Amino acid sequence: MTLPDSGWVEDSFVSEPEIKERLALELRPGSDLADPRATARYYRAGAYPGRIGFILPVSNSFCSDCNRLRLTSTGELVGCLFGRKRVDITSILNGKCEIGQKNDYIEGLVMAPDFRGLSYNKTSAYKPDMVSVGG
Repeated sequence: MTLPDSGWVEDSFVSEPEIKERLALELRPGSDLADPRATARYYRAGAYPGRIGFILPVSNSFCSDCNRLRLTSTGELVGCLFGRKRVDITSILNGKCEIGQKNDYIEGLVMAPDFRGLSYNKTSAYKPDMVSVGG
């Protein structure tokens, strides 16, 4: 899920095993934390009460299982952080239609084949603005 010209440098890549080794903690998979659609892999750390999660977009792409949506502060619904597709839903949200109609409209958007898909390719000049969508 890395993008050309994104500032990511292959020489700077640190793998999950290396991160675990550097942490020097006894990590065990948190089977009770497993979510097949999660972007993070969660672990329990020894006797510590919390959990630690690794988001690994380079070595463990999760695009095919992603179930995330984002609503920007300007009312645009975004189905993929790296996608260009944004739909302004302010009129439907602020409209006088029933909640069921609003749900049906948004569900129709989300279920459209091109809404969730990654529209970025290596030859594209598109650079997603992660800050605007919470990425």
